[in-house]
Amino acid sequence: MKHFLRSISILSVLCLGMTSIAFAPLNQAMNLELNLKQGQKFKQWVLNEQIITQTIQGREQKIEQKLGTGYAYEVLRVSPKQYDLKVTFYRMLFKQDIGGLPQMANDYDSKRDGSNGEYLPLEAAAAAQLNKTFEISLDRKANITEVRGTDDLIAAMMDDLEKLSPQLANDDMEKGFRKTLGPENLKSSMRQLLFALPEEPVAVGDKWKGENTVKSVMVMNTYTEYETSALNSKTATILAEGELETEEDAVMDMGGIPLDVGMGGTTEATYIIDVKSGLLKKGEYKLEAIGEMSMQGMTIPMALNNFTTITLEK
Repeated sequence: MKHFLRSISILSVLCLGMTSIAFAPLNQAMNLELNLKQGQKFKQWVLNEQIITQTIQGREQKIEQKLGTGYAYEVLRVSPKQYDLKVTFYRMLFKQDIGGLPQMANDYDSKRDGSNGEYLPLEAAAAAQLNKTFEISLDRKANITEVRGTDDLIAAMMDDLEKLSPQLANDDMEKGFRKTLGPENLKSSMRQLLFALPEEPVAVGDKWKGENTVKSVMVMNTYTEYETSALNSKTATILAEGELETEEDAVMDMGGIPLDVGMGGTTEATYIIDVKSGLLKKGEYKLEAIGEMSMQGMTIPMALNNFTTITLEK
């Protein structure tokens, strides 16, 4: 019996020791890179929670909205320097409250509503994106080098929009889709989701800088400093702080009406990287910006608060 208890005690100590080793901080630099296999599948759920405050003719108006997008990935091909992935929008969510006015409210979730029913215009635009696909290529550092299939993606969305909300299936809507879902725009917007890994091996305390241009309904430039705050055999934690600003003379098209936009602000983020796969396991991104919009001789001050969570689902 004593031998048995001694064996259990030794085994317990060994297990505790192995656990502490597995999650112990690493002092040496680590090379973070993607390690994916052909046929591998994984999902990301991305939720943006926004509060937009704008002042129109002296009256403050608050817009609260949630925009959720589910990305399902499948690794199609693997080569020494590149991964080719198919991306499918597996879930879409869009909720919007404008000043508490029920007639202006949107509430769509494909997980609940499927792809049938009657939709408000913005709900229909979200529903049309459901189950559509495109392809991307990544290098070993998760830099997106190419986006393919966006013409077919947009054509399929317009076909669905014709069924869901025929009055929206027009040239202006197609132009809007091409701005937000064109190859260059997808490349820049998805860069945050897959998180481009540092080019050099990093240790705790190492810092580096990065720039990105997001081309959507308007062009925004971001300047970010990253720092490795924790590193072990399972995960790497990276903190980020940055600034953003709209490109000079930025113009946003609002249904054919040109809108001059000038905004600037700050960003804070925490990224947790899965060391084994190189994939972003969890991300939290906070953005605060202020500025103004001008159209037809009227200036509208505005403030934007955005909180984004990115969660890896296997």
